[in-house]
Amino acid sequence: MRIAPALAPMVEGAGGALGRVCMMAAALLASALSITPSPAAADAAAPATRACPDGAAHVPPPRFSRRSGFHDAPFDLTISAVGDGPVYYTLDGSIPDADDPAGATSRYRAPIPIIDRTGTSHRLAGIDTTSVGRTPFFDVNDRAADFMMPDLSGRVLEQATVVRARTPCSETATATYFIGADRRRARLPVLSLATDPAGLMDHDDGIYVAGRLLEESVQSPDFHPDAWIISNYSQRGRDRERRVALNFCAPGGACIYSRDAGIRIHGRYSRSFPQKSLRLYARNAYGDRRFRADFFFGQTPVPPGHRRLILRNSGQDNPQTMLADGVLQSLMHDLVADTQAYQPAVVFLNGEYWGIHNLRERYDRHYLELVHGADPDDVDLLNNSGSTGGMPTDLVAAWRQTLEHIWHLDPDDPDFVHEVRAQLDIGSFFDFIIAHVFVGNADWVSNNVRWWRAPKRSDAPAAGVQDGRWRWLISDFDEWGGGVGDPEFDNFAHRLAPTDDSFYRDGFPFLFHRLVSNDALRARFLNRFADLLNTSLHPETTLRKLDAAAARIAPEIPAHLARWRPERTLEDWQADIARLAGFLRARPAIQRDQLVAAFAPAGTGQIGVATSPAARGAIRVNTVTLPARGAGDPDTWRGTYFLGVPVTVTAEPAAGYRFAGWAGLREGADAPEITIAPAPEPVTLRARFVPE
Repeated sequence: MRIAPALAPMVEGAGGALGRVCMMAAALLASALSITPSPAAADAAAPATRACPDGAAHVPPPRFSRRSGFHDAPFDLTISAVGDGPVYYTLDGSIPDADDPAGATSRYRAPIPIIDRTGTSHRLAGIDTTSVGRTPFFDVNDRAADFMMPDLSGRVLEQATVVRARTPCSETATATYFIGADRRRARLPVLSLATDPAGLMDHDDGIYVAGRLLEESVQSPDFHPDAWIISNYSQRGRDRERRVALNFCAPGGACIYSRDAGIRIHGRYSRSFPQKSLRLYARNAYGDRRFRADFFFGQTPVPPGHRRLILRNSGQDNPQTMLADGVLQSLMHDLVADTQAYQPAVVFLNGEYWGIHNLRERYDRHYLELVHGADPDDVDLLNNSGSTGGMPTDLVAAWRQTLEHIWHLDPDDPDFVHEVRAQLDIGSFFDFIIAHVFVGNADWVSNNVRWWRAPKRSDAPAAGVQDGRWRWLISDFDEWGGGVGDPEFDNFAHRLAPTDDSFYRDGFPFLFHRLVSNDALRARFLNRFADLLNTSLHPETTLRKLDAAAARIAPEIPAHLARWRPERTLEDWQADIARLAGFLRARPAIQRDQLVAAFAPAGTGQIGVATSPAARGAIRVNTVTLPARGAGDPDTWRGTYFLGVPVTVTAEPAAGYRFAGWAGLREGADAPEITIAPAPEPVTLRARFVPE
């Protein structure tokens, strides 16, 4: 398929054939350029019929007279290049090709007017990217609405201008121009992707459409009308990767990062939505094996350097809030189990408005290297995705060996905890369980489970992960509240029902119940859950974070809905946000009742602790440190815990102070770490910190 280019004023059509892409300009020469374009290298598929002249192998890419980004008013763009050779350019995202039979490439001869293209006809937005109407699976009523292509007739979509330019012996320079003072987003970054439109939308080879593979699968004698379909967008692997030029602009409009990258379609079920998730790849072949920009603006504990990122369409939450998984994971940021950083962004594809996408980290061996320092070539990583059946047999065997080992252990044996701790990171496993149980994830434990280990390097490993123990990665909270937003959804009954089958649902129900059959581990689990319900999962915290996240994307929601779900209104979206808020408000109390029913029939009580100014010291309750008391803050923090489950409270003096005992305690008042019992009417403990 060919997608017709826009006509460039004042420019003649190009003639002749472009040469093979040559090496990048020498660093010294590049540093002397006054305007640095996006270092978008020419696609490997670019024509190569013209040889570069002798000595011309180090020609830098053309230069643009204006930097890529946001400009208040239209302007004329000039393009300059080293030498006297011709410069070719495109406005449709494709690599300039002088032999382009459809005429997408033009030869540069005079300045190009850069104007606001909003309201002009779009080339990509109207192309069908779903399977609705072509296979019965997607035509079922409860699916069709979510998968239906939007009717964009009469819709005005925001558009930018993408210019790509090269000479016969240079790489390709790419720039994106947004015209109009109102185009800048104050609270969201903007990500522009430029690529050959055929690589995405071509009927035979495009990765964003159902295309030829859908037609062939429907016509196959083995086709089943209720089966998941084969399509172009369902394919995976390196041959389904397309090269893009990427330009990243921070909130407010400053464009801070440009490079080439690879993209693939990402996800499983959500691949069939009209708006799809994209996976971004950094490779040396694209200029650098790592992304060097801070896409998450300091949210991650590691410096920039991801090799894979995701532009997520919000998964199965796509028709609703557009933030559920990102916000719910952000509530779990301090868990031992990993969570994926979240940053909503506005995406433009070849200059066309493509709506809100959620920038996320991608779990893979390179993530484990960056975040945990693991050897990416020496880690075991499992992802059940519905079944471990698709995983390497040796890794599945290793996991099953772990389950078998724990199956043979007696939870009442004094060595049980030691034996389990040698096999897995108990804190990571419990946090993984707590996270999915709290959000009421309906698409879990038989799916959306990722776990890993790094081989043991010594009998006494230093702090880190090279200890051979299994750890967990948290992902995909799209189906919160049982998939329907129900705060009473009970995952202890629905997903973690007790079982003696050590392999059922890849062993997680068995493993969980085997661990909490041990008194010490059951108390640890209950206290950890209570700690989180009292702090990071408390409605005061969760609703504040939800409100901030919703406010961040709210100004963009009308444009996003107009692009992808024009039948929905801003009020519909606000109702979905209110539904999530209602879930977070009601969930902690309901969750405690479920925990009491499953594990602690004595019920709940409280503890009271007088907080301290940060200058004097901190108070730690089990696994959480209470926030320091500021001016005007309440003097006493109260937490709800489980009767019969002792709580550990620790006083931690600041530098220059010492602990001088507890007020409100009759026995053991001099010890900085004490164990107390929750009670219906608790006393208030107060740590006394005095100057040294």
